[in-house]
Parts: sequence; C-alpha cells; structure tokens
Amino acid sequence: KPAQRNPSFGRMLSYTPGTGLGNQTVEDMFDHLGNLTGPHYKRVILEHAYSFGLASEADLNDPNSEYHRQPKYWSNPLESQLPNAPNYKIYSLYGVGKATERAYYYKHSSGSADEASTSVFGSTSLRSIYKAIGFSPAQLLSKSDAVLPDKQPIEDDLLEDSTQLPKTPERGAPSQPGSTKSTPSHGKSCCELTEEEEKSKCLFNDVDAPCCGDNCTESEKLYEPTPPTTPFVIDKSVNDPSTQLEFGVQNGEGDGTIPLLSLGYMCIEGWPNHRRFNPHNVSCINREYQHNPLSLLQDIRGGPYTSDHVDIMGNYHLNEDVIKIVSGHQDEIEERIYSHIREFAAKVQLPP
Repeated sequence: KPAQRNPSFGRMLSYTPGTGLGNQTVEDMFDHLGNLTGPHYKRVILEHAYSFGLASEADLNDPNSEYHRQPKYWSNPLESQLPNAPNYKIYSLYGVGKATERAYYYKHSSGSADEASTSVFGSTSLRSIYKAIGFSPAQLLSKSDAVLPDKQPIEDDLLEDSTQLPKTPERGAPSQPGSTKSTPSHGKSCCELTEEEEKSKCLFNDVDAPCCGDNCTESEKLYEPTPPTTPFVIDKSVNDPSTQLEFGVQNGEGDGTIPLLSLGYMCIEGWPNHRRFNPHNVSCINREYQHNPLSLLQDIRGGPYTSDHVDIMGNYHLNEDVIKIVSGHQDEIEERIYSHIREFAAKVQLPP
C-alpha cells in the first residue's frame, strides 16, 4: 500500500488537456456551473436562493444591511449571526473517518450512454428545490432587490417536472375535439395562464420570453422539455491511491458526504473566535463519532457504530448523547475530537 500524501484541495475542478479549460477553484466553479446550466438556474438558484460569500464585521453589525433582510444569506454561517440567546448552546455532532468527495477531474463527453452516470451537468428538475425553499420561481425572480415574502405553499401544478408537461398536437398529444390547443395539467389553456404561472413554466425550459402570445400553438412549444446536454463527464482514468484519488474523484476526510472542514469549522473556530458571527458568545461543543461500520453482510446500513452522513442516525453513541441533551443531562456531553479539524480550521484566514 503506497504511503498517503496530502493533496491540495485548492482545485475544485480539474480538466484533462484538450478541453480548453484550466483548473478551477470553488469560486470559479460557481461561475462555470452557471454557464453550463443556463440563465434560469444561475439567476434563481445561484444568485437569488443561496449565497456563498463572506460578510464583513461592519455589514453584519449594521441592522439595516441586506444580510439581515434577505433569506438567501441565512443558510450561510459566514454571512449571518447567531442570535442573542443567553441560554442557547450549539452541539455539533458529526461523523468522521470516511472518505469524502472533495474535488473532481473532468473530460469532454463523448455522448455515450455509459458516461451518463458520471455527469454532473445533465438535465435538472427544480421541483424539489423550489418546494424546499418555499418560494415559486416567479417570486424569486421578482424579488431580487427586496425582502422575500413569508413562505407560502406552492401549487404542485406550478412545479411540475418539464418531462411531465403536455406535448403539442404536432407531436401526437391528445387534444380537445374541435380545438388545436393542448391543455396544461393544471386545467388551463396556454393563454389562460397568469403571469406568475407563465414565468414558472418558462423556468423549466430555459426561455426568457413569456409563454403566451397570439399564437397558442406556437407558444405551447415552449413547454416541451429541453433535451439534456452533457458537455463534461468525470474522467475515470485519473487515479492516485497515495492521495485518495480514485476514478477521477479526489477524496478527503469527512462523513462520506460532507467534507470535514464544512462539518466542524464553525463550532471549532468560526463561532468561538470570530465575534462578527457570534456577537453574544453562544457556546459551541464539537463532538465527533469515529466511523466503524459492520460489513454489508451483517447490516446494510452499517450497524450501531457507523458514522456515515445518513446512517449515523442509527449510531448508538449519537442517540445516547442526543437523549442526554434533551433530557437535561447536557453537562455530561464534552468535546471530543478524533480528526484534524483543529489543524485545518487554524489554517483558515478570514479577511476582516
């Protein structure tokens, strides 16, 4: 077995020669993802629903700053603050010791079916994303410079996957007798859609123009699903066992899904030592659980000592600690670190 070396995770995406693209950091990757997925994904998801930046102390301390008004910042602990809650305590309980994807090597796609499973940039359904964040696409697009409204239930018929939308008569879809119009599944003909419904439908088909016009038959073509494109796929020929690089995927420490730095940084360094994120000194406790699964023949979910990202919910020690916390015995829960999280966190230099 070759000696393990520590790879650099500065490159999030690497490309083989001939692609015309250089290595890319995480910041570069967001721009690249937006270009590959089309304007609507970039505008609605990457720009309006989430944020990936770093807020300054002056901005976070200003009660009128956008960081306090716009929900897209609240899921990022580097752009939000912990509340003023004297009795509040954060317990960060997570698994470690399982190889976790951290970076990728890509090549040009040949278009073969064999490569479909290794593609990140195929067709994407936004239904589950909109349902999770609680806003319709039209709401997100119209609220770029204002506070978003309270979450409201979103009608399922506004969030249908484009592959389920009705086909135009030209493609053989059934139509009403004596009519050339096909009717969307929400029960309205194309020209009966409201402006918000038009925008919502358009988002699934990568078009900017409203769906309705004088010619309903032509406009209904906009409901047709766009064929998926796969310009790049993971290059499975790239391997380096000494750095945990296997089949084009660079692994690092984590719980099998989330990298170690994302799991432990805020509780070990970000909140305790950076007052801009924790102005009221909320206490934080990191407690790690070493991944020690049973064989698949014994338990397909890993058994009572697995620390996999999902299967850790069945970890005996984790459940014991959770019961202690909620039953008033939280003083028995002490910090426990198995990984290199302190070493990694200390190397993070945040600008003021």
